[in-house]
Amino acid sequence: RVSMATPIPASPIGTPNPLYYNPEEDEEDDLELQSLSRLLLPATSPVKHSPSTSSPSLTSSSSSTSQQQGGKHHPSSPTTTVPSTTLFTDASYETYLSELTSMSLARLAEEPQALAQDKQRIKVQMQELAFANYKSFIQTSQCIKDVHDGVKGISDELHSLNNHVTPLSAACTAFGTRAQELASQRALHRVTLQQHPALLDLLEVPQLMDTCVRSGYYEEALQLQTFARQLAIQHANLPLVRSIRSEVDASVQTMQTQLLQLLRSHVQFAQCLKAVGYLRRLNVYDELELRIMFLSCRSRWLDALCQGISTQSFAQDAPTTTTGSISPRSSNGTTVPSLPPPPSSTTTSSASSQASTFNPYLYLSKLADINRKHMFEIVTQYKAIFSADDPTPSLSSSSSSGAHGSNQTEELLAGWLVHRIAGYITALETYLPHVSEGASLQSILDGSMYFGQYLGRVGADFRSLLPPLFRRAVARLFSSIISSATQHFTEGLRTNRFHTTAADKLDDSHLTPGPLTPPVSLLSFPNVAVLTNGILDAFDELRQCAPLGLQDALGARLREGLVSVVAAVQSLPNQVVLDAEQEKVFHQMCRTMAGTFLPYIARCWDALWHADRSLLDCGPLIEALGRIYQPHAPSILSPIVT
Repeated sequence: RVSMATPIPASPIGTPNPLYYNPEEDEEDDLELQSLSRLLLPATSPVKHSPSTSSPSLTSSSSSTSQQQGGKHHPSSPTTTVPSTTLFTDASYETYLSELTSMSLARLAEEPQALAQDKQRIKVQMQELAFANYKSFIQTSQCIKDVHDGVKGISDELHSLNNHVTPLSAACTAFGTRAQELASQRALHRVTLQQHPALLDLLEVPQLMDTCVRSGYYEEALQLQTFARQLAIQHANLPLVRSIRSEVDASVQTMQTQLLQLLRSHVQFAQCLKAVGYLRRLNVYDELELRIMFLSCRSRWLDALCQGISTQSFAQDAPTTTTGSISPRSSNGTTVPSLPPPPSSTTTSSASSQASTFNPYLYLSKLADINRKHMFEIVTQYKAIFSADDPTPSLSSSSSSGAHGSNQTEELLAGWLVHRIAGYITALETYLPHVSEGASLQSILDGSMYFGQYLGRVGADFRSLLPPLFRRAVARLFSSIISSATQHFTEGLRTNRFHTTAADKLDDSHLTPGPLTPPVSLLSFPNVAVLTNGILDAFDELRQCAPLGLQDALGARLREGLVSVVAAVQSLPNQVVLDAEQEKVFHQMCRTMAGTFLPYIARCWDALWHADRSLLDCGPLIEALGRIYQPHAPSILSPIVT
């Protein structure tokens, strides 16, 4: 074994010594190997390695090759240094070092030469590899450069992208928020689409309500009103629901108007009952207001009927022009609606024409018939619809007793009946003075008495109010006829020439003999005959309607008329100058009036009242007439005219 201190023999000149280590050549070789290794490095590794990085593998490979060739080992120079510390940490280096320490001296002496040969061989191989694959190396280099430039461009783009990331993030956040809103709206629209039939039915409720009201389907309309009311309670904050409720309420107002208008027309009990039931279910009126509205509507319908008969109470040949009607008030202050103008109205020319053709008898007769029929019908309907057993609210705010609530219906109905009867009594007071026939008065009296008797079934008999009215009408009619006859006789005396007509030449075959047959002798004096006919006309009118209570009053009025006739006869000689012939005829007329005219009038008056005694004392009148044609006769009675 050779010691490490043994000097290495020098090689001859011109011959390389295998144990001689030349640092310059080794440095050149390392630089060449480094350049080749850079070409052989992977393209993706930007890190630069030291030239000795691949030495261990090459050395290991060469050593193994030399061992395979001869097993000779060349000792390495003790001045050999490893430029990088990476080799000392390599496992192959440790393996080679362990092998190197185990070599013999001769092997160690041969080891540098073997390493130089391996290096030369590897260098040749690397050159051959470089020459054979130079295009690949060039492409690899270009690729590395392109990759480097691309990485730099990517870095610049990344910086630019980073500058746009913040606005993009804000935009994405806004987009997300908007997307959530759109998603919620879409979900809402999806639900709306799913509930489209129900929403369509809901939106059609006002139109359906209006159709039901206009078509008269009030039951269905009330169901729709109940549905709209419940919907408004459940969803009071929705504008659509409030709009539907307002439109339904408008239709309810129309329905209420139609129901009230129905009550103002001619309807049967079943329709009245339904109309009141619908009004009650509308909850517009309380119970008392509903009853008042029922009576008010029926009263307006009845007033319309009365107004209609006022235009029918004219003569058929008269024009049918109408003027404004008056509304007289009764003694208790109640207004009588829709009365036609009285016959005596002369405010305008049309009113005067209308008054001349108006027939009070026809109007009062129809008025009694219509009120009798329909007032009884209204009372019956009212009692059937609003039963007296139903609790009725009191007019006062305080709580009322049960008896007061049960009597409220009767009190309200009684007040309505009093109002209607007062209107009818006012009509009688207004138009009875214009009835000019006793038969018409009797007919109106019969109709009014029947009217009162008919209402007596419901406790509204007003017949006790009628006699005073008809007494005044009969007395007025009788007095007007008597006044007209006496006035006509008085005016005829002043223009009469007092010539007589032969009574025996008149044909009296058509007269039936009897105590009430007019004496033919009265025809000899036309004025007396006309007076007799006038008084008989008054008796005929009175015969149709002769109240017993007026017997004395009418008798006094008749005697007053006869007194005025006798007074006119007594005063005639003092007013008119008569010749002998006229005075003779005048005395004959006075004798006929005293002996025939006055007794005949007394007999007719007694027969009118069916009296068994004389009701009219004509003695003083006869005596007064006797003093005219018998001036020297003794005076039994005082003179009539002083």
